[in-house]
Amino acid sequence: MKRITDGRGADVVFDPVGGAIFEESLRCIAWGARLLVVGFTGGIGVAKTNLVLIKGASVLGVRAGEATRQDPALGVARLAALTRLAEERQISPNISHRLPLEDYAAAMRLLIDRRAIGRVVLMMG
Repeated sequence: MKRITDGRGADVVFDPVGGAIFEESLRCIAWGARLLVVGFTGGIGVAKTNLVLIKGASVLGVRAGEATRQDPALGVARLAALTRLAEERQISPNISHRLPLEDYAAAMRLLIDRRAIGRVVLMMG
């Protein structure tokens, strides 16, 4: 990360993995960065508080489902914003594979085997 940012580091890190990845993420952030903790499939990360302090960073837990349960209006606003961005073609999902609906088992196998990078789309007709 430091190499591709000319030594600056990342401004925002989206971490759905946790564990060692979280700890490495702290090392590659820029001054004032935000590290978004979204999950911990790789284990619970340990925050080196000296790195958070030295880099003036924020670590924020992002649990989307809980946020919208606590604040339903937030969920409505998020969906409206995402819909607008998609309609304006400012965002689009990465589609890894497109398969006919009848190949649903093969689609699941792609996901289970972690061979999909992005979405697997089942198409009718």
